[in-house]
Amino acid sequence: MIPSRILVATDGSASAKVAEAFAAEMAVAEHASTVVVVTVLRAYAAARAGIVEPPAAKVEAAERLVAEAAEHILAIIGSNPVAIETKVLSALSEAEAIIDEAHAADTCSHIVMGNRGHGEIAELLLGSTSHHVIRGAHCPVTIVRS
Repeated sequence: MIPSRILVATDGSASAKVAEAFAAEMAVAEHASTVVVVTVLRAYAAARAGIVEPPAAKVEAAERLVAEAAEHILAIIGSNPVAIETKVLSALSEAEAIIDEAHAADTCSHIVMGNRGHGEIAELLLGSTSHHVIRGAHCPVTIVRS
């Protein structure tokens, strides 16, 4: 089954921009119904406060980021009938948030993301988000090299 919903994860990096373009081209080529543009803000667990959500300023910046990515994708899609959704996710794990969104409502999704994001130091210490998404997703995943 060819997925009709393409999820593209972005963090504004050069690699993410290439992934956005790839997702747009894929949506047109495969006649996808929807492209979902997501970014993930890291929440964190505090001993006494529980889960601490990101501050409002970071949420607003993330909303601008996905709106810009959606405009980039729309410019490539042109007049093709593909819906664009934007979402800012907040989670303890970026990879888990991406996987959960891809599997939302039992839809068949295809995840597209860049091979390098902004978190290169964290990547060296913890392993890359893309690696965790590949290992955990139950749908196709395309990692776009920039």
